[in-house]
Amino acid sequence: MSKRRFKWLWIILALLFLFEAWFWDTCQAIWRGSFLYQYWKRFEPRFRAWLLEKPIWISLCVFLIPILLIEPFQILCLWLIAEHYIFTGVMLLVIAKFIGLGLFAIAFDLTREKLLTSPLLFKFYHMIMAWRLWAHELTQPYTQLLRQTIYRLKVRHTTNSSLSHRIQRYKELLIRLRARVRSPK
Repeated sequence: MSKRRFKWLWIILALLFLFEAWFWDTCQAIWRGSFLYQYWKRFEPRFRAWLLEKPIWISLCVFLIPILLIEPFQILCLWLIAEHYIFTGVMLLVIAKFIGLGLFAIAFDLTREKLLTSPLLFKFYHMIMAWRLWAHELTQPYTQLLRQTIYRLKVRHTTNSSLSHRIQRYKELLIRLRARVRSPK
């Protein structure tokens, strides 16, 4: 594989990683904006304090609860795909992945303090954060170019729409003028 193709492979992987990181952050924001969070806010400090008192394996179990909730649905999706309900199976699988990732985000936010007391999980967390920074740095020139292109297209569209609006006004003016000239006095 040439260097150029290999670089594009890394960029695609970085973009996928950044999408997942973005979705992780978005899930946390959606959770904090939901009506259920208003009720959860009352209970959350006590639950966090309880988790901090308990051993780390309890926090790890709480963090892994989304696997127990989502895995049966993923197995169902694979069964649907095997039974030739491909579209339904794939769509449910994508939905289950997104819901699972959202639940992981919420569970990690809840158990972060206790989980990061483990040296292994602390190293793993900082390795993931380093990958996130690397992915941002790798894709930054391309995202900047994309933003500039989108901005230019918006400006062109705005300019063209105002130009087309002026042309439409002139057409209407010409139609009225023609009607006035042709009308009998």
